[in-house]
Amino acid sequence: MSENILKLVATTLLDLKKGSSYKKLELVLKKLENEGLFSTQITLLSDLAVSECYSSLHDSTEGLAYEIFFECRSETKLYVDAKGSITHLLSQCRALIHSWKSEDCLSGLEFSFQDSQIYTEQKKLFIFDMDSTLIQQEVIDEMAKIVGVGQQVSEITESAMRGEIDFKTSLKKRVALLSGAPTSIFDEVRSKIELSKGAKDLCSYLKSKGCILAVVSGGFLPLANYVKSELNLDYAFANQLASDTQSSTLTGETLGEVVTAEKKALILQELAVKHDIPLRNVVAVGDGANDLLMMDVAGLSIAFNAKPKVQEKAIGCINRPSLLNVTFFLGVKNSELV
Repeated sequence: MSENILKLVATTLLDLKKGSSYKKLELVLKKLENEGLFSTQITLLSDLAVSECYSSLHDSTEGLAYEIFFECRSETKLYVDAKGSITHLLSQCRALIHSWKSEDCLSGLEFSFQDSQIYTEQKKLFIFDMDSTLIQQEVIDEMAKIVGVGQQVSEITESAMRGEIDFKTSLKKRVALLSGAPTSIFDEVRSKIELSKGAKDLCSYLKSKGCILAVVSGGFLPLANYVKSELNLDYAFANQLASDTQSSTLTGETLGEVVTAEKKALILQELAVKHDIPLRNVVAVGDGANDLLMMDVAGLSIAFNAKPKVQEKAIGCINRPSLLNVTFFLGVKNSELV
């Protein structure tokens, strides 16, 4: 049986505040070797982001990031499909890391496996969820608090985020509870919106590199447009709420097509086609079950402080406050951000 040399890269984050250390990283690498997936490990460790360089961007020390390149010599039939993809090998590595999540060796340590060829290509299109991703709030929950139905809406939101009920059904139930609210509620919620830490720095950096940025939200268009303006994004897609023009109140219904998980994935693909960007060079960032389909389509998917189901499926996971950590999974060096 012929052998095939496969190359992949692991980007890692060591969180010094959580007691993570290089010793833990070495332990995880040894565990991977013991699984027999890698016959050769290239011990090239490049310091990508020293925390001191981020003192002006983060509240406190974030930690260290490394990129580790591997070679794997294995039988073609085991790890490579007919098109030469190493998807199966990558899936095995991610599954192993996920299975070790509860072990101390991964405390404060994030791992992301990518095809090294794709990793080195510049990403050109970034699709972001809005609620609890680009911003710290869930906007419909904020609207519900104002109306006085906060508890009911929050329970439905959490159930939808965990994937227990489909998004379209959950949205219909939550929007119905907003019936009769004044349309000025959007102004009140807008004043409460807080951008996620690092969101402005991340978007500013990506725009400087000529990237196309979009917010694709299951929330509401007036607020998505506000976030688009604040972060200088190129596109905003979200749901539109129906209103009674005579009373200037919400009717408790939506207008037009609902931005479901399927719609998010479709928007991502349409933008990629429009800008002639291969899907492997598209990045999707989100936190809930409604983001899973677009994350599955993108070349790089990143779960940002996400629900367990989303973290299990994503290529990269960020479990810390700043969105700027997205750059770690792109191989961006600290000198490019300072």
